[in-house]
Amino acid sequence: AAGASSSAPLPSSANASRIESLRARLRAKIAERRASRPNGGGEDDSVGVSKRSARRAEKRKRAEEAKRRRSQLGKSGGKTEAEKGRGRTEFKMGGANAAAKTPSLTEDLAGVGFGSLAGLDAKPTYLDNKSLSGAGKKKSLDRLLAEAEKKAEKLKRLKASRDEDDRARADKMEWGDALREATGTRVRDDPSLIKKAMKRKAKKKERSAKAWKDRTKATREKMDERQRIRGHNS
Repeated sequence: AAGASSSAPLPSSANASRIESLRARLRAKIAERRASRPNGGGEDDSVGVSKRSARRAEKRKRAEEAKRRRSQLGKSGGKTEAEKGRGRTEFKMGGANAAAKTPSLTEDLAGVGFGSLAGLDAKPTYLDNKSLSGAGKKKSLDRLLAEAEKKAEKLKRLKASRDEDDRARADKMEWGDALREATGTRVRDDPSLIKKAMKRKAKKKERSAKAWKDRTKATREKMDERQRIRGHNS
């Protein structure tokens, strides 16, 4: 037995040197990889963990700030476009906890086309009535007075009628005038006011005619004076 154990093969020096060479190459490779990392690879694991923790803390901080701003703006009502974009970005950075953003009341109203809603369009309601569609055109006071007197007489007759349809027509006429005034259109259907306007216009025209006559007279007198001076000098 002692002879058998003494005759067992021993590792050769060539194999030992090859293993040592592989170990040296492995150590050199590890040292090279560590040297290529930041800080020389001395504390890579601890530095990586601390950086990840810092990033998570920063994300949580931003998410909390965004949540606080949204709650404050919800109380005050509304937000600017820049704040909307920043809030969306910060909310996305929150990770898995970032749920779908609920639009605020201001954002909901911003997408509503008020011009398409019934009763809020720019076209005045009274324009649907063909008899009133040309009311925006400028008319002479004489024509306005004639139409106002005719309308007043018709309205008086309809109101005095015993027919329900006639009284309904009278109410419709008055309601149409009220709608026109509500939309900012000037309703000139009062004969007394139109007559006063006609008197003011007549007085203004009379003053303009007098001023024109005075200017013409002054011009003529100057021309006569110049002609007289020329005749005297000649």
